Amino acid sequence: MKTAIFIILLVIAMAAAAFFFIPNERGSEGPDRSAFDANDQALSNGLIVIDKRVLPKAESSAAGIYDGACAFCHDLPDPASHDGLEWEFVVNRMEELIVEVRGREKRVPVPWNEEIKEEILAYLTQHAFKGMNPADLPDKPEKGAKIFKKICAACHTLPDPSMHSLLVWEYVISKMRQFQKDMGMTVMTDSESADLLLYLESLSGPNPIK
Repeated sequence: MKTAIFIILLVIAMAAAAFFFIPNERGSEGPDRSAFDANDQALSNGLIVIDKRVLPKAESSAAGIYDGACAFCHDLPDPASHDGLEWEFVVNRMEELIVEVRGREKRVPVPWNEEIKEEILAYLTQHAFKGMNPADLPDKPEKGAKIFKKICAACHTLPDPSMHSLLVWEYVISKMRQFQKDMGMTVMTDSESADLLLYLESLSGPNPIK
């Protein structure tokens, strides 16, 4: 059992090393993906998986704690993947799993205690998904506003445009278009995507990567 766990952890470590150190060959296909994990299952699980460079307040100690604890075992979810209540459930569930793993395998040094848990939960709650009423959002640029309020709201609550930088929005929109294709829906055209990005750019947060 210990050997199997060691092999699993070794595979995870090798995958992480490949993500951070092997050059990205798909950059010409769309927005710069070097800051994102190409986890095709992430969207279907309700997650956008990113790395620490594009976390909200990426240089803060709270972001570092989140990265250090959660990325120890898996890819790093965007804090906007869940709302505050959902994150409370997820963090509590993660704590249960960590306790379970520690009970089976003493050599797995997952960085976790009550202080770390509270710091992570506070960070995730602060940057969690925030839904918006379409009436509270600007109507200009007009084309992009119509797309955002009609196409995006067709599947889910409208997110606060300021919760992502333009860099992250480019990635999110590319994932949304792939989702539309996979689900047999009408896929946003390049022109519609460009108009949507112009709208989001006017409302988005600062880019963490220059």
